[in-house]
Amino acid sequence: MVGNRWARDHNCPVAPADPSLVLAAVCAPVVAGLATLLIPRAQNLARVLLAACGPAASLLLLGVHLTRYGVAPNHAGTTTIDWVPSLHLDLSFLVDGLGAFFGLLVAGVGVLIVFYSRGYFGNDASSLARFFPALGFFTSSMLGVFLADHLLLTALFWELTSISSFLLIGWERDDETAVKRAMQAFFTTGFGGLALLGGVLLLGDTTGVWRWSDLVATASEIGSSGTVVAAFVLIFVGAASKSAQWPLHYWLPGAMLAPTPVSAFLHSATMVKAGVFLLGRLLPVFGLLTIWLPLVVAFGAVTMLLGAGLALRQHNLKLIFAYLTVSQLGLFVCMYGFGGVTDGHGGSAIDWDLSQIASHGLYKAPLFLIAGALAHRLGTRRLPELFGLWHRGVSGSRVLVVVLLAASYALAGGPGTVSFVAKELFLGAAHHAAAS
Repeated sequence: MVGNRWARDHNCPVAPADPSLVLAAVCAPVVAGLATLLIPRAQNLARVLLAACGPAASLLLLGVHLTRYGVAPNHAGTTTIDWVPSLHLDLSFLVDGLGAFFGLLVAGVGVLIVFYSRGYFGNDASSLARFFPALGFFTSSMLGVFLADHLLLTALFWELTSISSFLLIGWERDDETAVKRAMQAFFTTGFGGLALLGGVLLLGDTTGVWRWSDLVATASEIGSSGTVVAAFVLIFVGAASKSAQWPLHYWLPGAMLAPTPVSAFLHSATMVKAGVFLLGRLLPVFGLLTIWLPLVVAFGAVTMLLGAGLALRQHNLKLIFAYLTVSQLGLFVCMYGFGGVTDGHGGSAIDWDLSQIASHGLYKAPLFLIAGALAHRLGTRRLPELFGLWHRGVSGSRVLVVVLLAASYALAGGPGTVSFVAKELFLGAAHHAAAS
């Protein structure tokens, strides 16, 4: 970044971004996951370390790319590798601020999930041998969604996340309920993926533009024809399915039958954030459509209230956290619905949404991991059976309680937390939107 800034300031040509760095960052987790199959089953520690190398390498490669080329203003971070030239289809990646933020979040949390999996599965070599290839596949798919520039490449990685999440949610292959819940998630998000594909095909055919970066550059020329509005609605359906917006919210609580590491990863930093990310991609392109604010805010608000209400009715810790995730996703969607509306103090809802998403990823993952740790120690996740945990003398329980309370405080947006500031500024933007 420093080198590119110096070059621009001194009228020197800026070095083109290296496409191999981004491609390697996307592929590293799945390559490392598959490589764990070569490790003897008895070598669990070696398997874990190798699996962790995947997301760690992604984190490092993205850091190197950002340091060397910066984010992608004026296409400085756009990288392209020819794929099917006859169809004008290429492997184009965009390391802009939005994609880099989500990519770093996925890779960073992914490393932590790998190490937690070692404690969760213990010495079950068979489970670890199955788990890490599927986890690597899922992580690479998510990185592809966040870093793809070509519309069709985004749609491809979008569907790969549905397939890989099916493998993880339906982890217990002998559990009929788990398989049903995995199928439910697959068909719901798969339906959204088809809507997304239809939307990007319609958008690309109408505008003749097939890259997000080019769409942003020509947003003022896209217009608001019926075809453009239809493309936006279809893509929004895809985003809503992935981020569990009403009425497609039901699949996410059902995914709680997955192992705790999957629940923590899926809910804190990856698949459920994909729809929110997609709205960030859509905002510069469709944000001026008259349908944007009422449609996005309405679905986000209904989801936010519904998720909070359903969370209050649950007794299982994982289900409580799942419905709270639904509610939080509704809030994120609302923030993008208000888009560039100012809060009256020089900021906007969208300015604070990413900070809220980052804090959500950092405190929601510990909540799910603690739920798994409590289930391992006590054999239950039900709240009535956890009363008085502080005084039971169970090994490590007091540490878990302290972390649980701290993460819950952040989740509630208590004073002194990022969520507190972000939610106040969101309310300010909502007030100004209503007054304008």
